[in-house]
Amino acid sequence: MEKRLEAGWLQRIVWSVLVWGSVGLLVRVPFLYAAIRRGRGSDWGRSRRSPSASA
Repeated sequence: MEKRLEAGWLQRIVWSVLVWGSVGLLVRVPFLYAAIRRGRGSDWGRSRRSPSASA
């Protein structure tokens, strides 16, 4: 049987961030899709106008 190399702390941290970021994105995708379909994409930071433009 081959010997596996131990992952360093930096590699563990990077993998953890990657996994949590992917899970977070997958959780938000259905809500983002529904918001865009309903024309509420601005709630998610899309086509946001600055407050000074409306004044």
